[in-house]
Order: sequence, then C-alpha cells, then structure tokens
Amino acid sequence: ETFAPELNHLLLTKDKVCCILNISNRHWLLLCLVNEKVFFVDSIGKSLESYSPICAALILRSGREVRELPFRLQSDSSELCSVYCLFFARKILTQETSWDRLCLIFSPIQLARNDGIVLRWFRHVFLGESRR
Repeated sequence: ETFAPELNHLLLTKDKVCCILNISNRHWLLLCLVNEKVFFVDSIGKSLESYSPICAALILRSGREVRELPFRLQSDSSELCSVYCLFFARKILTQETSWDRLCLIFSPIQLARNDGIVLRWFRHVFLGESRR
C-alpha cells in the first residue's frame, strides 16, 4: 500500500519516471523524466542547477529538453511544497495538460492564490472533498 493510492494508476516505465526529493527535511522538489523531456519543479522557483550543478550538467549533456517553472509559485508562509510536487507529478505523468498550459494555471504575483489551487486539488483528489 502506498501513501497516495490515487497515484497508483500512473504507469512508471523507463520512459516515465518521477522522483520527489526532500532537501534537508525542509523542502520538497520534483524531478520527472517523461520520454525525452526532463521536468524540474521547485515551488519556490529555484533552478535545478542551484541545487545540483553536476546533475544539471549531466542532464544537459544527455541532450534531453529540460523544463523548469518560469517563476515562484509558493508563498513565503506556505508549507505546501510537497503538495505542489504531487500536483505536478500527476499532471506530468498523465500528460493530461501540456507543460505550458500547466504553468498558466498559476500566477507569478498571487502566490496565496496558487497555494489555494493546489490545496483544493489535494483535498479533492486525496480526501474526496468536492471542488469549490
């Protein structure tokens, strides 16, 4: 049994892998490989290179396209970084929404609104609450 049985339907293969990474027990990041694209999600808007220049260089040398968030999503007072990771993992792995369209859901200015979006999604998907 997994923590997130709602994600069990996601097929992970050599062409489709996601890792949710914990940084110093304080922050969560998402790294996904889907087909020939690499997706890196840090809800506070830092790049993969800022965490691991070596990993970033290896990925660039692989020739894969790298997609990162264009701006910060999470407010300073928010503790929802893990929820952002789950949200993006599901959207990326199911490929139900393009990366560009996915990023348009969020605002670079209204960070509290962004937090509300992923929190409502989480409550709907994992707790069965209706969307409001």
